[in-house]
Amino acid sequence: MQDTAFGAQLLTLPNIFENKLFTIPDYQRGYSWDEKQVQELLRDIDHLLDDGVAQRHYTGTLVLSRQIEGGKEVSFHVVDGQQRLTTLVILMRVIVEHLTSGEREGFERLYLRRGEIGSERCVLRLNADVRAFFEKVILGDGKTAHEPPTLEAHHRLLQTLKIIKTWLAGHITSGTNIAQIRNCVETEIGFIVFAPQEDAETGIMFEVINNRGKPLSELEKVKNYLIYCSVKLAAGTLRTSIDSDWSCILRNLNTAGKTSQSEEGAFLRYCMGELPPKFRLPKVT
Repeated sequence: MQDTAFGAQLLTLPNIFENKLFTIPDYQRGYSWDEKQVQELLRDIDHLLDDGVAQRHYTGTLVLSRQIEGGKEVSFHVVDGQQRLTTLVILMRVIVEHLTSGEREGFERLYLRRGEIGSERCVLRLNADVRAFFEKVILGDGKTAHEPPTLEAHHRLLQTLKIIKTWLAGHITSGTNIAQIRNCVETEIGFIVFAPQEDAETGIMFEVINNRGKPLSELEKVKNYLIYCSVKLAAGTLRTSIDSDWSCILRNLNTAGKTSQSEEGAFLRYCMGELPPKFRLPKVT
């Protein structure tokens, strides 16, 4: 995928995934789509299947942050679009069960796992809190020992897998060929993809794009601004610390069952109240 393609056109999933690896940064919250969002995506695919017109349709936007190691681009952090991307990877996981052995290898290598035997990695890695569960239970082949869900994101991932399995089974039972479904998903779903050269730009884009839909919580805005500042200041150690600490904050809030925006806001206000007086914001009267 060349720079000239980013933001210039609607890219298909094969375009996006070819020779690319993706990671959800640890500072991002876990998988949060519920049945409503999953069903809406599947209804969009239903419409494309019924339409019968081989034309690319806008499905969403991805904002990616390039990860460079040793002067070489090795992967992308998914700054925005992780919910839709994760859901589509789960869909690919279900589709692969219905492919022939000859089709399966290349399909899995493109969307699910890649690398030499013994050093394979998932093409999409979720954040540290849910990564093992996602890879063993959701993307597993059924041979892995069951790992019980412990986080809200785990339950949501399992629910999404069940919904998609039911949806696909219904289509196959009604006579829809798996090749038709695969072709629709791979050729008619289109994304606008942004991967700015300047990492700091992704912080701005993340807030702008998200605020066009579901508003960011105050907690998410604080995280976003902190990351933006650390990038602008070239403070790599601070950026690493923010990623690590934010993951811990979200994990603890999740464990406590405090996941709504109002509860996150209350947590943030409590933290601000605990600051020494000289660092507190003035009260508005």
